[in-house]
Amino acid sequence: MKSTHVLRRESEFLQSGVQGYQNLITELDVIDSNKSTKANAQETPAALAEKKQALLTRLQAAKDKRARVSATRADVANELHETNRCSSLVERHLNAHFHAQAKLNDEMDSVQAHLDNQSLLLTKFMKLNPINDAFHIWYAGPFATINDFRLGRLPTHQLDWAETNAALGEAAAAVSTIAKIGRIQFKKYQIHPLGSFARISKVDDSKTMYNLYTDGSFSLFPKRNFNTALAGFLHCIDEIGEQVLLHDPTLQLPYKIDTHEAKINNYSISVSGGDDEQWTKALKYMLSDIKWIIAWSTKHLQQIK
Repeated sequence: MKSTHVLRRESEFLQSGVQGYQNLITELDVIDSNKSTKANAQETPAALAEKKQALLTRLQAAKDKRARVSATRADVANELHETNRCSSLVERHLNAHFHAQAKLNDEMDSVQAHLDNQSLLLTKFMKLNPINDAFHIWYAGPFATINDFRLGRLPTHQLDWAETNAALGEAAAAVSTIAKIGRIQFKKYQIHPLGSFARISKVDDSKTMYNLYTDGSFSLFPKRNFNTALAGFLHCIDEIGEQVLLHDPTLQLPYKIDTHEAKINNYSISVSGGDDEQWTKALKYMLSDIKWIIAWSTKHLQQIK
């Protein structure tokens, strides 16, 4: 379709042509009426009429073409108006889209920044050792300690049995926690951490409980019950050590456990009633093995799952 500029030029040209034809017809009418010039005197009226009719026909054709050009100009103007309207609409939609995209980009940047921050926090938390923080094993003079509770008895240091019971309860909770996290199923004994009143039972006899605590009144039955609980607890520690060895034969508990004799590093875990020093050493070695298990499980717990 022709442009408005071209159509305007054609319309002006046609208008000048029509005006020329009209002037020519007017001139012919004057010549026809006066019959005064020699050229017209030589033409017959019929020839002049024929010539006039031809000019009228050409004039009408020019008028028709001008009408068509005017109509075309109107169509082009309407199309141009519609194009401008559509262009404005598209521009508004584009602006809205760009605004929405910019808002989305800002939200994405905010989400990414939050994600990066959470990733840093996760990395930081993964480096923490919650088990070690929950069960801090150290020593105080001749005694091993767990969460500041001393474990054992000496002739020169008669600790209260309540403190020893609390220490054994913390030790039972530590070993039980590691077993649960590592999904370790004990084969012979089961630990029941109950604070200062922890208990041990056999896997195949959960009704019979052995108290991992005492009030120091060692008659025959309470003493045997307490020693059985100590031996069972030592057996559970040894089983975790065996799980470690299955995954890495180069690693083993620092103090060897003999489950048949209920000994650790050749010291009996049982209360004998007369050798508190050796019993205190055995408990110290036992907590040392638990500390080693805690440290190892922090880095390699996935291997024993």
